[in-house]
Amino acid sequence: GYSEDSTQLPLVSSAMQDDEDSMTRNAEALRARCEAFIRDVEAFESEKKAMKAKLVQGVVKLNVGGMEYTTTTETLTKCPGSMLEAMFSGRHGSPGELLDDAYVIDRDGLLFRYVLNFLRDGDAWQKPEDPETSLALVAEADFFG
Repeated sequence: GYSEDSTQLPLVSSAMQDDEDSMTRNAEALRARCEAFIRDVEAFESEKKAMKAKLVQGVVKLNVGGMEYTTTTETLTKCPGSMLEAMFSGRHGSPGELLDDAYVIDRDGLLFRYVLNFLRDGDAWQKPEDPETSLALVAEADFFG
């Protein structure tokens, strides 16, 4: 029930003021975290836009198994539904890790030249004569799709 005891009012008032101060501090901290989050999102979007612009320019450097290749987004996106098309179409943000301005693909660097030539030449592509290389290319084709 309600008590007319006025000795409790200062204690209740003090507790309410403490709660109000605590909520104000929490609100300020939350506001600061939200502002920091918004800055992070804006920085991410800016970086994403810059990377997309780089891809649209066309020239792409790749580091495949330690070997460097230079090609174009047009070549890398020739095969719809492939891993390379997904990576370099710009639909999924960043294509991956960069090392010295080259996108890293952890696959056999020597065999990747056959993959690139297939994308470049299409129907005119000739498979390697060496049966061992041809067999190894099957695994690469499975990986790259």
